Amino acid sequence: MERSNLKKAVYIIGGVLLFWFLFVQNGGDTITIMNRSGTDICEVYFAYSPEEGEWGRNRILSDIRRLHSRDVRLPLYFEWFAQDRAGGYTGKIVSCDGDLLDQLDGIGGESNFFVWEVR
Repeated sequence: MERSNLKKAVYIIGGVLLFWFLFVQNGGDTITIMNRSGTDICEVYFAYSPEEGEWGRNRILSDIRRLHSRDVRLPLYFEWFAQDRAGGYTGKIVSCDGDLLDQLDGIGGESNFFVWEVR
């Protein structure tokens, strides 16, 4: 009897974690970043309060080479909170040299898909 309950608990916890990872962590807006700059991109951040320095984690796992693009899926909660905030959220893109290449305000409006061309 105990083994059956443990197995059910493992399935429930696994299901919740899978739901969290697939849906909540990666189920929001898609941002396509097109790198048209003369340098590679190593960091992409998004925040609701950039003035407070709350950028969160780097949203790309590997560099976006110049003249290439990459889709970045944002967490679903970004979309939930963007509807509550008139200005949406802000994104910033940093080169592999640590230089700020671009910063964009007002992301997350009407569409769930957005193309960000970095020059």
